[in-house]
Amino acid sequence: ARMASILNVDKIRAAGSTNDAVTVDSTGRVLTPARPVFEVHTSATTTGTAGTYVKVNWGNVVTDVGSNFDLTDNDYTIPITGAYHLNCLLLLRDSANADDDIHAAFYVNGSLSKYLPLRNTGESATGNCGYSGYLPVFGAWTHVFNANDVVDVRFRGSGDGINVHGSGAWSQFSGFLIG
Repeated sequence: ARMASILNVDKIRAAGSTNDAVTVDSTGRVLTPARPVFEVHTSATTTGTAGTYVKVNWGNVVTDVGSNFDLTDNDYTIPITGAYHLNCLLLLRDSANADDDIHAAFYVNGSLSKYLPLRNTGESATGNCGYSGYLPVFGAWTHVFNANDVVDVRFRGSGDGINVHGSGAWSQFSGFLIG
């Protein structure tokens, strides 16, 4: 025989805690208000260096549940082991036709770990992928991270002139814990 149960709760908390881990609203939607999530945007240009991966300077924290994004070091510290989904959009600017090997990557603990899926030449920024020297580079990564892993985004090109556009929300980095 199969038994069915109904558990009538609107909040779940850890023993001794006053923080809600899970809430259920009157329509049955489940929320996890303490789930780690972040979003940052650039607020100033990040200047590139030829042939070198340069860490993007993020100047504006939009969301940071858990306060794990460090604007001083421009990186996110993974607060709890689990699967995370990361997104990044960089609007590169000032690229020239002579620039080559333009791409970006996610770094973990100071090491290149995952390329964003687009690799471009300077002609891309003035042709079919970009416009007037601007080139969007974007990607996503779902990965199981360990607690205290440190993640950042870096970019490079063969020329000194490539920069990350720094005004508004043109360039952004975000992520969240899946579970």
